[in-house]
Amino acid sequence: GDITEEVSVIHEPGVDTASMERVNFFQGDACALSEYADTKKGFGTFDGVIMANLLCRLPDPISTINALPKIVNTGGVVIMVTPFTWLEEFTPRSKWLGGFQDAMTQEPMYSKDQLKEIMEPLGF
Repeated sequence: GDITEEVSVIHEPGVDTASMERVNFFQGDACALSEYADTKKGFGTFDGVIMANLLCRLPDPISTINALPKIVNTGGVVIMVTPFTWLEEFTPRSKWLGGFQDAMTQEPMYSKDQLKEIMEPLGF
C-alpha cells in the first residue's frame, strides 16, 4: 500500500550477540518465496518459518507452500496457523486448498487434510 511504517525489534536483557545474529525478519510477497530464494542476496534459509493467518489470504497458496523446501533448512520447522476461512476476494476458488464439497463425490474436502497431503511429500 501507500502507507508504511518502520518498526524495530527489541530483545530481552541477557540475550547474547550470537543468538541475536541467528534471528532474521523478512517482509515480502509470500507468493514470491521461490523467486526470493533464487535471486535475492542475503535472503538465506531458515530453521523455522512462521506463517500466521496467511495461507487463506494468498492469491496462490500452493506457490508459497511449494517454495518452502527452498527456504527451510533440512530438519527445520514450519509453523502454520490458519483458520482456513477461504474467501474469493483473496484467493480464487480454484486455488482453495479444500473448504468445499468434491464435485464428483460430494464428500467434504477439508483444508487440513489437503494441506497434509501437500506438505508431507515436501518433507514436512
